[in-house]
Amino acid sequence: MTTELPQPTRRTKRSTIRRSSRDDVQAVHAWLVDEEERGVHGNFLCNWQVVESAHRDGKLLVYVDGVSSLPVGFQLGGLIQPGILQVRNEYRRRGIGRKLVERCITLAYKRDHCLLYIECKPSSSIPFWECMGFNLLENNAGGNYAYRILHKQHALPEVGSDIKVVIRFYANGRQWDETTPPYITATPAAKLTPNGTVYLAERVLFHEGVYPTARDMVVEIEVAGERLFLDKAKYERAQQLGVIQCRNGFYIDRIQIAHTER
Repeated sequence: MTTELPQPTRRTKRSTIRRSSRDDVQAVHAWLVDEEERGVHGNFLCNWQVVESAHRDGKLLVYVDGVSSLPVGFQLGGLIQPGILQVRNEYRRRGIGRKLVERCITLAYKRDHCLLYIECKPSSSIPFWECMGFNLLENNAGGNYAYRILHKQHALPEVGSDIKVVIRFYANGRQWDETTPPYITATPAAKLTPNGTVYLAERVLFHEGVYPTARDMVVEIEVAGERLFLDKAKYERAQQLGVIQCRNGFYIDRIQIAHTER
């Protein structure tokens, strides 16, 4: 009696997400042309120059299928600005778009971006973006724009003392009108260390894209009931205190104040 040995299964390469190569761009162009000729909905061949430009700048991500070794999806814009996300029609509803978005979110965290800001185009993509944690902006003029805030928590240092911090962001009218209400008021848990640094338990964020009427943001910083700053967030003094300007707004992780002997 002989025993049949199990036959080895055919292995395929793992699907990957990476920066585009020249061959990838040619392959993407081929299936975009094919879909355009077949009238596939949501085709971005009309934006081909933008795709090529992103490739040249090293900012085009492609999803490479493990079986065919061909790109079947791409993303440009990094989700920090309106860009393009498209998956080849035959490969849709397999989670490829979700994986591309998740990779962009991971990269955004690594690069310390605070706000993802996109245009939902075509409008039929809105449910997908909402499932990915994006919020549709109200009063959109000329497009369906959406955003997602990337929150960040911090472990407070063991040394130091708890201290009260209040941070407010206003429109620039606050400089001459005290009745101007703040867009946001944040009161994060905080700790003052002996070297004069106030560490915040969570990042305080303000994003201009979420408030279309905001111009030349004014930030107010209070520590232990004392106002340390009330002026434009872009000024050097604000930066010295710890206000950081990012792609779509400002954030504060810690406040640097002069050390006072106690």
